[in-house]
Amino acid sequence: MTLTQTVGIAIIAYNRPDCLDKCLNSLWNSLNDESPRVDSIALFDDGSPYELTSLRQKYSGLHVFQSDRNHGVVFNKNRALYYFTEICPVDVVILLEDDVLLSGDWLDPWLKAVRLHRHMNYSPGYFRIPSYEKYWLKPDSAGTPQDPYVYKVVTGQCTALSTDLIRSQAGYINPAFKGYGHGHVEWACRLIQHGHGGYWKRGVERGFFAIPSGVEIQQAMSNKDQTQINLNKVVMDNLMEEAQLPYVGFPWKNDDERELFLSVFQSN
Repeated sequence: MTLTQTVGIAIIAYNRPDCLDKCLNSLWNSLNDESPRVDSIALFDDGSPYELTSLRQKYSGLHVFQSDRNHGVVFNKNRALYYFTEICPVDVVILLEDDVLLSGDWLDPWLKAVRLHRHMNYSPGYFRIPSYEKYWLKPDSAGTPQDPYVYKVVTGQCTALSTDLIRSQAGYINPAFKGYGHGHVEWACRLIQHGHGGYWKRGVERGFFAIPSGVEIQQAMSNKDQTQINLNKVVMDNLMEEAQLPYVGFPWKNDDERELFLSVFQSN
C-alpha cells in the first residue's frame, strides 16, 4: 500500500439523532489542513424515523444514504463496505458507529495501522479495566499502530481496513446474520484467519489487534435485540465448525436481497 492511499469514512447510524450529531460534529472538528486527506464521508442510516436534511445542510460534503426501514447493523455495515469498495472505491475504509466521538489527531494512527496490518479494530476504554485482563494476550503492549493491544475478544465501534481484502480474501460480513449480533465477530475472524489485524489458527488461541487512538464511546441507548443475538449465535456456531471460514463475495443471499440492498443507492 502506498502512502497516498484514498480514504473513505462511513458512519453507521440508527435512531440515535443526538449521538449522531455529536459524532459528526467531532469528526468535522477533527479534520483540518494538517490531517490526512479524506476522499469521501458517507452516512448510512438504517431506517431511522426522521429526516436527515438538516445534517446534509450542516455537514457540507456528507453523502447520506437512508433506507426506508430498519434492516439491522449487518445489512447497514455491508452497504457501507459495498459503497466504498464498488460504488465509490477507496483504498482504505473506516467504519464508525454513531455512538463514537473523535478527538485530536485520531485519523493518522488508524491509517498507519492499516498500512502496517491492513485491518485494525478498536480498543475501548472498558477493555483496559481489571475485569477485562482475562482477555488480554499481550499485557505489555503499547496500544499503538506499531505495537497494538491484542485481545481474545473484539468489538465493532470503529474498524479500519484495506478494501482489497473485501475483494480478494475476506469479503463482506456474512448476510446469513440478520439484525444484530455476532456478524462483526465472524467477519473479523475471517480477516485474522488470513493474518490481517491479528492471528488465528484452528486449535490455537486467536488474537485481535486493537488500538484506542482518539476514539471514545458516548453513553447511548443500545439497539441490540437478544432474540436476534441468540439466532445469530446459532449461525456463528455453525460457521465456526467449518475447517476454514468461507470467503463471502456478495453482501446478499439472493436476487430479492440484492434488489433491496441496492435500492438505497438508486434513490440517492
